[in-house]
Amino acid sequence: MKNKYLIVIALLAVLASCKKDEPEVTKYYVGDEAKSWLVDDCKKEYFMRDENGIEQGVYVLEPAVEYTKDTTLGVLRERIAQYSYPDIGDGFGVYITAGKSNKPNVDESFAIIFNRCYFSFDGNGFRPIASEPRREIEYTAELLDAFEVNGVTYPNVLHIQQVESKALSNRGPIEIYYAKHYGMIQYTIAYGITYFRLPAE
Repeated sequence: MKNKYLIVIALLAVLASCKKDEPEVTKYYVGDEAKSWLVDDCKKEYFMRDENGIEQGVYVLEPAVEYTKDTTLGVLRERIAQYSYPDIGDGFGVYITAGKSNKPNVDESFAIIFNRCYFSFDGNGFRPIASEPRREIEYTAELLDAFEVNGVTYPNVLHIQQVESKALSNRGPIEIYYAKHYGMIQYTIAYGITYFRLPAE
C-alpha cells in the first residue's frame, strides 16, 4: 500500500515539473483607446446620401471578439471585428488586433476593409502611420482633429485618399473619412460619386 502512495506522489511531482517547463503566455488585449474606433452601441443604423440624392442605410453589427494564440512567440492576442453593411454596394469592416504578429510590443494594429480594399495601420498610441498599397494603388493616410459633414463636426477622423497620380481603381474607394465612435461619415468611390453621412434625427 505504501508503494502505491509513493508512486502517486512521484507521478504528481513529474506532472508538476512538466507544467513549470511550459512557456509562459503573454496576453495582449485591445485597449480602450483602440475600442473607441468601433461604432458606439447606440448607433446601430445610420444613413448616407450621395450627390444624386440617393439615400442608403448602413447597418452596424455588434463587435465580434476572438483570441488567437501564437505558440512561436508565446503570445495570446485579442482581436475585435465590427462589420457594417450599406443597402447599396459592398460592406466594410474594422479590425483591431492587440499586439502585431511580428512586433508583439506594438499596442494595436488597425485595419479597415472597404469595397474589398484593405487599409492597414499600426503603432504605439494607435496612431495611423502608413497605408498599405493594394493592387498597385497607393493611398495616403492622416488623422484629422475634426471634419464636418452636412453641418455636423466629427472629432478624430481617419482620412484615407488614393494618390492622385495613380489610375482609378476599378473597385473600392478613392477617398474615405472614418470617425471615431461614429464609423464612416463620407466616402468617394471610383468615377467621383461621393456619399455623405446624414445627421441623426
